[in-house]
Amino acid sequence: MIRARISHATILALIGWYLMMPPMVADLRPECAYGGAIGSSTLILAMLKGVSPRKYLIARCHHWRHKVSAYAPITAWPDNDRMTLWPRIGQFDTLVACEAQYAANQTAPIDESFYRDTAASELVAEGRTSYTKNELENREAEIRKGFADQIAGERCIASDPNNAR
Repeated sequence: MIRARISHATILALIGWYLMMPPMVADLRPECAYGGAIGSSTLILAMLKGVSPRKYLIARCHHWRHKVSAYAPITAWPDNDRMTLWPRIGQFDTLVACEAQYAANQTAPIDESFYRDTAASELVAEGRTSYTKNELENREAEIRKGFADQIAGERCIASDPNNAR
């Protein structure tokens, strides 16, 4: 009886909680990885659009870089050493502490220059040396929405998957 209590107490003491942020859809798509292969569906869709397959894939992956995969399954987590594609925001001893951090993250202010700087750097990375103010604002709005969706998709996950809620 005492032995059973000790083992249950030990198990409960080892359970921790992680606040995790969901990955973007592009992180889960192999064709969006550097040097990713162009699949037959991409070839067909590019042909129907009348653009090169590489250009079509770049546009498609750009779209996916701003879409959150909030319900990505655990099986989509390829890197167990780093934990997952879900970035770990924090580690907590109790679910209450994890949920408190989640609530704080939902209302945390974000420096507005972050969105503009990120939008400008994305456009430059795509080879766009010049762009209009409207293009910059549209990209900034995409990034703002994607980031808000990612924060809203945060989850408290138990280190023991059998105890996750």
